[in-house]
Amino acid sequence: TGSGKTAAYLLPALEGLLAEAQTMSAPQKVASPYVVVLCPTRELAQQVAADAIELIKGTRGVRIATIMGGMPYGKQIASLKGAALVVATPGRLLDLCQSRSIRLDQVRCLIVDEADRMLDLGFADDLQLIDERSAQRQQTLMFSATFAPRIMQLAAGMMVDPVRIELATAHDRHDHIAQTLHWADSPDHKRRLLDHWLSDVTLDQAVVFASTQVESEAIADELRARGFQANALHGAMPQTNQITRHICVEGWSAIGKWGGVRFSDFLKRIGADMNARFVGFRCHDDYYTSIDMPTALHAQTLLTLTYAVQVLPPQYGYPLKLRMPTKLGYKNPMYIQEIFVTNQNPGGYWEDQGYNWFGGS
Repeated sequence: TGSGKTAAYLLPALEGLLAEAQTMSAPQKVASPYVVVLCPTRELAQQVAADAIELIKGTRGVRIATIMGGMPYGKQIASLKGAALVVATPGRLLDLCQSRSIRLDQVRCLIVDEADRMLDLGFADDLQLIDERSAQRQQTLMFSATFAPRIMQLAAGMMVDPVRIELATAHDRHDHIAQTLHWADSPDHKRRLLDHWLSDVTLDQAVVFASTQVESEAIADELRARGFQANALHGAMPQTNQITRHICVEGWSAIGKWGGVRFSDFLKRIGADMNARFVGFRCHDDYYTSIDMPTALHAQTLLTLTYAVQVLPPQYGYPLKLRMPTKLGYKNPMYIQEIFVTNQNPGGYWEDQGYNWFGGS
């Protein structure tokens, strides 16, 4: 945040488009942009598009369009006419490619923003398809917060002789801080070392860093149990558990313990429009469905992350599954990749086949 990354790729792209604005061909029947920026989420796509529009304010000749899930198709297709730069989420871009509303054979520059999040959200296959549809491009730019092996593999597949540019944040050196490394033989040994340091009577306050939210909670619990005043600080939302009895018409029943975040808390945290009428879901297995806003805000509607106090297993919808009290279990979306709010009923897989929205008959 604040590093200037978005401007770093938008300014050169826009400068090139503005230089050629007078020689660009007239708008075609099917949109054919010259620059495409791919973003993993609609929120980022909206932000990037807003930045691009702000950067070319006061100029003429370059149109910018945004296409993303959760928005009406008609309006987005209309906005594509004559657009030289398109900011898009991968799924909606491919939808419009398949409906022949946009072509990528004129793309000169493809920009992949937050490539690591793209892979986290399961867009690897979509990126490959977009790569194939824009194979004639002259330039590919990829931005990522990390350079794990999977990111380098993605870059190798989409780029020719890629050059890696890594920017390290400059930090002031604090000479009054002493850094000491202590080797621990086991997790128990590490905990005893921590107790020893925190028991120092000259120590008023301390910060203990952990690698995950779960570990920070566990360390805080252990320290409180040993008499220390400790609290966990992390960016995760408060989580809750829910025990559900599953009853099937075939005669069997089971009790499951689900854990996760109240969906209403999630919607509030991301700043979703709580006055919208519906919430839609798109999943990795191509399933799609929707719920009304009262169901979304119901206290028992849970965005689950765990089952039986374990990370949600693949057969139950890893990484995210929605549990709600108003729809039968088989209609609860899992493998969730996209969540959006809308005032138009987006329907669902079963509903579009004529079934009612809460059950199967």
